[in-house]
Amino acid sequence: MRAGKASFTAAAVSAARGIAGVDPLAGQLVDGALGALVRFAQRPAARAIVNAAALGLIDHAELRTRAIDAAVRDAVAAGARQLVVLGAGLDARAWRMTELADVDVLEVDHASTQTFKRERVATWSPRARSVRFAAIDFERDSLDDVLARAGHDATAPTIWVWEGVTPYIARAATQATLAVVAQRSAPGSRLAVTYATPSASAAGPAFVRVAKLGFRAIGEELRGLISSDDMRDELVIAGLDVVADSGSGQWAKRYGDGRRRLLLVDERLAVAERRR
Repeated sequence: MRAGKASFTAAAVSAARGIAGVDPLAGQLVDGALGALVRFAQRPAARAIVNAAALGLIDHAELRTRAIDAAVRDAVAAGARQLVVLGAGLDARAWRMTELADVDVLEVDHASTQTFKRERVATWSPRARSVRFAAIDFERDSLDDVLARAGHDATAPTIWVWEGVTPYIARAATQATLAVVAQRSAPGSRLAVTYATPSASAAGPAFVRVAKLGFRAIGEELRGLISSDDMRDELVIAGLDVVADSGSGQWAKRYGDGRRRLLLVDERLAVAERRR
């Protein structure tokens, strides 16, 4: 990752959201070849070509985004008035979700990606009540300290979104983050966290091996693959009760509009709640 630049995965996921049509602001958050790709793929035929070439990344990003958006809406409807986005990347929910009108948003991410993003959104008007930014290195900095300094209210219900991060960090960093999330979660707070299992793909072990090599080559190694049982255990140990756990196939049935999808990545979304 270069100073003042978004990580490759953050930019690629944002572009995929833009191509899929679930983030109309993505075209303004990515530039260069990815920006051109977003513009090229606006036509359905072009989108299908790009999705196939990207091995289903467009379909995957769309469905994952819709699943997390639904979790955020549910939490806000249940009373959450804070949204903390951990490893926010180029997430644009604060600027596109009208449901956040009475919600304060806090984005936590690596300083480099955050610097790039803040330059892009500087003139935008958020849909959220407020948006704040806090820089962090998840494997070195104290998340508790970062959140406290940024003004997070641990006495008020929070919806936490941790999307597309855990596969790239060590298990110990995931455990430490979950502990802080639980500690700073008032009763009724929820966490929506995505994770990837060791099998990771319906395409089989060979596909997973190639994917691991590819991510390692771009400096974003897959280090945090975890089984569903182990993720549930980690959430329970942290003090969070799992209320839902779904995978890409289930997302397609719920949010896929009945269209066939190319789903080679078997990522999952766990939603957990602090009930006590």
